[in-house]
Amino acid sequence: MKLPERVRQPHGGALLTGGVPGHRGGGGRPPNEWRQRCQQALEDADGLGFLGRVLAGQERIRLGFHRGKPIYGPPRIRDRLEACKILLEYGYGKPPRNLEDDNAEPRATEQQAKDRIIERLPGILVALALSEEEIAKLVAPALAQARTREFVQKALDSGPQPARSDGSNTHILD
Repeated sequence: MKLPERVRQPHGGALLTGGVPGHRGGGGRPPNEWRQRCQQALEDADGLGFLGRVLAGQERIRLGFHRGKPIYGPPRIRDRLEACKILLEYGYGKPPRNLEDDNAEPRATEQQAKDRIIERLPGILVALALSEEEIAKLVAPALAQARTREFVQKALDSGPQPARSDGSNTHILD
């Protein structure tokens, strides 16, 4: 018996055209068997009723023990919220992952955001009616931080520093 021709695959292997002679194929479990078994187990244990009772706060759960005896009470809020989530997801489907507004503008880049702030800043300062001294006090910490960042960036950009004459290494902030 001659085997059918082989068809090369992108991963480097090969398949026989038409499959293996004499093999019926299609084995394995039915595609919905697991789902059917899960549904049956849920049905047998009144799972939907249980979730409904938890959500409504009617199911009694063990909260702990007092002097060796169990204490029962209503489900905690997190349990009720989880039951609600399960019922919503399976009853109505999970919400789509990307809830994007078709009319929404694309998110501004960092530079665009800075430009927008700088553009609006004079109007904001006028509306606040601050003195020059008050404005200087507000701006001073940001200015000092920007200068420090600029200094560190220049030091990093200049590359490794030569060793000192005393044999110790230089420090980036020296």
